[in-house]
Amino acid sequence: MAFSRTLSAVCAVALSVAIFALPGKSFGESDVAPAATNAAPVADVAPPSGAKDALKALHPYAYVGLTYDTNLILSSNDPVATAALQDFFGFSGTSDWYTTLGAGFDSEINKGKQKFSVGGNIFRNTYDRFNELDYTGGDARAIWDWAAGRLWSGTLGYRFNRELRSFANQDVPDRDVMNRNRVFGDVKRWVTDRWRVGASADWSDVAFSANESLNRNIYGVGAVVDYVTAADNSVGLEARAVDVRFTNVALRDYTKFNIGPVADWRVTGSTRLRAAAGYVQQTYDDTPDRDYNGPVGRLTAIWDATGKTRITSEVWRDVSSLGDEIATYAVITGISVAPRWQMSPKTQLRAFAGYEQRDFSGSRDIITPDPLLGDRVDDVFTFNVGADWTIRNNIIFSLQYDAGNRDSTRQLVDYDFQSIQALVRVGL
Repeated sequence: MAFSRTLSAVCAVALSVAIFALPGKSFGESDVAPAATNAAPVADVAPPSGAKDALKALHPYAYVGLTYDTNLILSSNDPVATAALQDFFGFSGTSDWYTTLGAGFDSEINKGKQKFSVGGNIFRNTYDRFNELDYTGGDARAIWDWAAGRLWSGTLGYRFNRELRSFANQDVPDRDVMNRNRVFGDVKRWVTDRWRVGASADWSDVAFSANESLNRNIYGVGAVVDYVTAADNSVGLEARAVDVRFTNVALRDYTKFNIGPVADWRVTGSTRLRAAAGYVQQTYDDTPDRDYNGPVGRLTAIWDATGKTRITSEVWRDVSSLGDEIATYAVITGISVAPRWQMSPKTQLRAFAGYEQRDFSGSRDIITPDPLLGDRVDDVFTFNVGADWTIRNNIIFSLQYDAGNRDSTRQLVDYDFQSIQALVRVGL
């Protein structure tokens, strides 16, 4: 019910904005799609002249997908784990088929210097054998990119997301649905023709249906100062502070502070680099032996090899709670490459390959201690390749293959899987 009310509210906002959009303004492209596929371009449409056209401006769509997964619950192949799961679920094997039915809408509306982006998506996953995992998920957004005069600009927005907690982060597979509400905003001001300052703030509420001890509120603030060249390259200094308060387990509360340089630079006409480096301090209120201090950073290289081919590469080091799905943290070092090739106006190929080392040393949970967790180090490999075909202007067929595996120094948490998904998306 809460999710339905959220989506209805965003739809109402979208309709109101669309109706009152000024004549003569064009609409942007869609940027929301089901989790298992990429967004598809949406053709520009004429400005709305009334309620009927305003409804069209919402760009509604529907989709249906069929997926086969060789290891749906990401279980270890160890005989002990296999026997335990057979007793738990009442059948052997971890493979399954599931269908996805969904619908949503996208809209971007320009009104002078103001840009409004609204959208929503709701879907239902229905599993063949693991039917106790069936769930309804989705997302919603309402974002205002604003500008005031020549000097001031910023963003004010809200996002909602509902999804199944990853089985990779659960000791015992369960239908643990995560709901995340996030409100965010930032403001930037030019102080000279080249120097700019900014500030940001955000709040998130994260709640789980099964493991309520993971529920938390996250409060964040940030500040940045940067220098922007005539070619629109920038270098600066950024700081961010985060306060995490667990709703039901106060002993897990912590604060996190990070400061360091940032840069966004077009090296050549076809290559752009984005970099951020810093030093992070993560401090626990009641368990200082779990504190972490150390360097973090991310380097992203975007290379447009041709007019139809783009390759995005990244290396990073971070301190992460794995999408707020665990009570502890891991020090993550990773690398990835993601090529994309527009074979023709109607056909696109894409791929991704990545590796992460996740070090849980020193992050043992004070509430549910695990004698092996403090020494745990995981090596995680992921790979996928997919294709999107635009059959007609409003019909897109996508096919994607995924594979991955995790090796760990901890027993019974290693896994491997393969999956293939076919999905059809129809613009209404």
